[in-house]
Amino acid sequence: MKQNVQRFVVANWKMYFSHAQALNWIEKNSKMLQELQNESNVSIIVCPSADSLSYIAHKLKQTTIMLGSQNCSAHENGAYTGQIAAQSLSEIGCKWCIIGHSEVRTACDETDLVLQSKIERLFEHHLSPIFCVGEKQEEYQHKTAQKKLKEQLAPLQRVLERQHQSKTVAIAYEPLWSIGTGKVASNDYLQELFGIIEQSMEPYQKQHSFVLLYGGSVDEINAVRLWQIPQIAGFLVGKASTDFQLLKKIVLSTRG
Repeated sequence: MKQNVQRFVVANWKMYFSHAQALNWIEKNSKMLQELQNESNVSIIVCPSADSLSYIAHKLKQTTIMLGSQNCSAHENGAYTGQIAAQSLSEIGCKWCIIGHSEVRTACDETDLVLQSKIERLFEHHLSPIFCVGEKQEEYQHKTAQKKLKEQLAPLQRVLERQHQSKTVAIAYEPLWSIGTGKVASNDYLQELFGIIEQSMEPYQKQHSFVLLYGGSVDEINAVRLWQIPQIAGFLVGKASTDFQLLKKIVLSTRG
């Protein structure tokens, strides 16, 4: 798979900020965020909680910083209390949406069918998914990660097979045993796993564009090492992205 030469950093704020705190962060840092993107030539995507999306979309309207959601509904509309439709995300101004994140897969017991429906909803409303995959600790230890990744990619593959128009998809490899632990696998291991992702998506690369991201305890130190992996086009960053100075260091690590 020929990787997009553009590099990306996705700031997944999870639920680290309250509504007021998220608004304060963007008020304080939006100008510097734009300057950082210009300086680094890295595309930055901010993914706040749903309650802050509309306001942050307004603040970012005069910038080239992209907005993403942390999740979406598998349904188009209807009696689905507490869910947010892909159509609404598009209308707010989102360009991207994280789906299949391990925290959501676990908490909501998401099935392949649900994830497949979410991808379909996003494509219908011209949004690009940030599709998360990754193995658990026991799968890492028992060396079954390759099998797990192939299984997790199946819903995405099924949707792409039926797409007649070109789509852009980010695939974020985030090993569960690495998220928030400070543990990051060796470059050799990660290159092997990204190779599996490339191989799995090869039949679709002529029609569609793919961006491969790494997530899991990314910081300003290991980011320099991780950029050496040729398949990686960017990072999905969790808690570190809520600290502007840490985020800046990760983004600027692209310069080596």
